[in-house]
Amino acid sequence: HDLSVPLGAGRKERVHDPRVGRDHLFLAYPMRSRSDRELAALSFLAEVLAGQKDSPLMQQLREKRGWVYEQGLCRASELPDAWLFMVTLPVAAEHFAEVEAIYRDVLTELDAKTVRECQRASQLARRTSFECPINACMEVVDEVTIVGRPMSYGEADSISDSLTLDEIFGWRDYLLGAEPLVCEVTNK
Repeated sequence: HDLSVPLGAGRKERVHDPRVGRDHLFLAYPMRSRSDRELAALSFLAEVLAGQKDSPLMQQLREKRGWVYEQGLCRASELPDAWLFMVTLPVAAEHFAEVEAIYRDVLTELDAKTVRECQRASQLARRTSFECPINACMEVVDEVTIVGRPMSYGEADSISDSLTLDEIFGWRDYLLGAEPLVCEVTNK
């Protein structure tokens, strides 16, 4: 599949504002929209990296260094006519270079066992959880306004369950080879 260079890649912005409560390093990979299946693979990669407290990026940043407490540091979003893979790293500014290197190391060292374990855990969570009707309605509204059509739970689950290691590692390799848009936000 065509993995062209992200839109706006390689730029670096610095924002200094005393009203900011906590320093953040943002790595953004904007890219052209592709298929629902490719977005599912990219979203799943975000989940594998930092979706749970025992995810590889969380282990490095929370357990080994005590820098972050949030989960979901990575996410893939669908915007009208574009996608965005965003990595949000809420650490002190003096750690920006180190935390970016840790993120890249975690991407590089990601293995099939970790991906498969996350896939099994995700399937179990979907099958044993309750979806609040209000959240389900909001998701349908987002799908119609952003994607242009609603996707059934069965369709979304089928795509997620059938993702291959090649698809997931294809996105991993893409992110390793792409230059993100970097935004450093500090309060000093």
